[in-house]
Amino acid sequence: MSQQHAVRVREAIKKTAANSSALASLVSPDGPEPFAVLDITQCAGLRRDSIILSVGYGKTVHGRVLHTFGSLATPDGVTGLVNAVESARDQLTIISALGPGEIGTDLITSPGPRLLAKLIDRAAGRDIPLDPAESGQAVDPLLADLAARVERAGWVTAANFGYEEGIRIPLVAGHHSLPGTWRVAVLLDDDAYMAEPSQRRRDRYWAERLEARGWSVVQTFSTSLFIDPVGQAERVIALLEEIRGQALEAARGPVTVAVPVLDDQWLKADEPEGGELGAGGVQAVQAVPRGPRPQITAGLPLAAYSDDQLDEMIAWIASDAVPRTEDGLVLALREELDVRRRGSQTEAVLRNVVRRSGLAATHGDDRDSASAVAAGGLAALSSTAGSAVGGTEAVADSAADDGATDGDHGAADGARSAE
Repeated sequence: MSQQHAVRVREAIKKTAANSSALASLVSPDGPEPFAVLDITQCAGLRRDSIILSVGYGKTVHGRVLHTFGSLATPDGVTGLVNAVESARDQLTIISALGPGEIGTDLITSPGPRLLAKLIDRAAGRDIPLDPAESGQAVDPLLADLAARVERAGWVTAANFGYEEGIRIPLVAGHHSLPGTWRVAVLLDDDAYMAEPSQRRRDRYWAERLEARGWSVVQTFSTSLFIDPVGQAERVIALLEEIRGQALEAARGPVTVAVPVLDDQWLKADEPEGGELGAGGVQAVQAVPRGPRPQITAGLPLAAYSDDQLDEMIAWIASDAVPRTEDGLVLALREELDVRRRGSQTEAVLRNVVRRSGLAATHGDDRDSASAVAAGGLAALSSTAGSAVGGTEAVADSAADDGATDGDHGAADGARSAE
């Protein structure tokens, strides 16, 4: 939990690993996701298959629990504890000298220690509800009106949504047909917003944290709800419609994609020998079904993804054998990872991933036949247009820029760390 405890654990593991080859290989710094010992303030953006949470608080020689929790009792402490818990993809193991019920929640008011007590109780098998829910408290009339308008459009809402004694979202919206139901978080200038002295935390911090956890965020204000209630409701509904459309498209499976193809016949009025083109010279290309999607969580800060994960995702996107330009692959990668942040640094990182993959398609030089090739050897789409003076143009693989190496992504990590 604390920096001092992390130092002691780190030194103990280092000492043990010196006499154990098996442990030494486990804690080796090599690899895309190396073993690390961190205190809870360092867990932002961390993702691992397994997390061991070593609590580090103990009892006196008389068996008493001293309810002094140091940095855990601060706002940064509870944020760090939440980050640590969320870091585990598959398994969270808690090691604690404090057992269930031994932290007196009636003696403490800080949310950090109270959350720790619930985690220990739940890990021990106690029935401790941790599912978010409505608070049941009175709802601001303007927010209640917004919720009613959204519900009349066929969606569901919940006000003051969150955990007991935790931070709550003023309004969430979704649909029962969507996995998990809730998708959109509506932030308002409520009492908690006005009480926050930091403008950055008010206007950016919480929105970014929600987006990093997969929420789509709508920021509105009391004045906006009063002056234009219909427009604010339409913002929420439009975002919900977009999310549901994406979910339906993802569930639809393989689709036929129209890919523009130009050959030497486009200058002439006669029909090309290789087959009839549609309007505008568009040839229909049947997408190849992709394999299972990589187990890479969408919606995280870009800095949370390793080079291997980004490379694996771009290879999976291109595995449907549909030729895409560099811009098309960047857009597809952004959508698959739900990267919402815009900016030159984010764009540079995504574009470097595409370039070093060599999967982008572009119009090639004059050749004897027209072909469209899905890079990486996944599939080839070709059409024989016959011989022609001057050759034909085709969609072909684009070689990655000479300067686009794995180092490009590493150099951009510093720019992404602010995320």
